Amino acid sequence: MTRSPSPHLEPFRQELRRLRQEQKMTQKQLGDLIGISDSLIGMIERGERVPKTDDLAKAFDRALDAKGSLLQLWPDTQKAELRYPKYAESFFDAMRHASIMRVYHPTLIPGVLQTQEYARTIIRAANTISDDETIDDLVFARMERRKEVVTESRRPVIWVILDEGAIWRMRDDPGILRGQVRLLIDLVESGRIELQTVPTGVGIRRHPGLSGPFTILSFKDASDTVYVEGVGSGSLISKRETVEEISFKFGKLQAVALPVDQSLKLLHGIIKENE
Repeated sequence: MTRSPSPHLEPFRQELRRLRQEQKMTQKQLGDLIGISDSLIGMIERGERVPKTDDLAKAFDRALDAKGSLLQLWPDTQKAELRYPKYAESFFDAMRHASIMRVYHPTLIPGVLQTQEYARTIIRAANTISDDETIDDLVFARMERRKEVVTESRRPVIWVILDEGAIWRMRDDPGILRGQVRLLIDLVESGRIELQTVPTGVGIRRHPGLSGPFTILSFKDASDTVYVEGVGSGSLISKRETVEEISFKFGKLQAVALPVDQSLKLLHGIIKENE
């Protein structure tokens, strides 16, 4: 079913089309340039789809040499549709200002460390009733966050602990596995991240991270904050007792995990096994 055009998107969509045509660029050419489908661009230009993230507006602005004109129109589009759940917006903003980020995940590669193929696969699996354009939006936003937080910046310093099972879960998709593990290797060997893996042999009596993933953000001018996320919800927690408890838990995870050099050796071994 086609959506009715959103009046809040009208100035943005008209400017987007004008700039694209001025550059003598097709929707497919623009889509290929920034990594989204031409059908999504068509829906935005017709006012049937609201860009879910300002990352997409920034990409349009750069690709079309708009000199900020699309970014100036962006705030009105937010009235048409929220970009993220509010809880996620708060976390993304806090992450941009953090000096240190400590991340633990027992089941998945953290979002800012994901390849596009891995991200698309898990987003599709978690959003089974969403259309292709929605998936495109979510994948694009995740890749832009990786670029902003990891690729184009040395801050925050990132220390990651993964359960080994989060890596082996990709074994049924060798191409995705190889691409994702190579990215992790590149990030470790370049010094951008520190990474440890918790061996699958660590039993439930010794494993302090079975209650779920979390992220600890440290700031130069503020107290540490913890982010925990569930299905459809997430919370930034600054209560001192909770932050201390989860920080201690991260330390215990470091103790049961392989050291960084052995974790890197594990990743190289996985690549060798799956060539």
